[in-house]
Amino acid sequence: MRADVSRANEIEAMVERAHAEFGRIDILVNNALFRGAVGRRQQIWRTYPSPTSTAGIGILVKATFLTAKYTCRTCAGLGTAAS
Repeated sequence: MRADVSRANEIEAMVERAHAEFGRIDILVNNALFRGAVGRRQQIWRTYPSPTSTAGIGILVKATFLTAKYTCRTCAGLGTAAS
């Protein structure tokens, strides 16, 4: 599933789609990837200048938190541990 992880509403919709399609979420792997202007995979620690890195890291932290938040909410509704 694809989502723009810089947008909370897309993260929430992605979690809801996963739940609707698969019935439940057993595990969450938070993994995001930066892509360069031409679509190449970038290694943030080697190629991104500090201001971009700082903004990018902020998005990753926010996306990681929100994905866990919406997934745990779904798990809690199912009576699973959500830990």
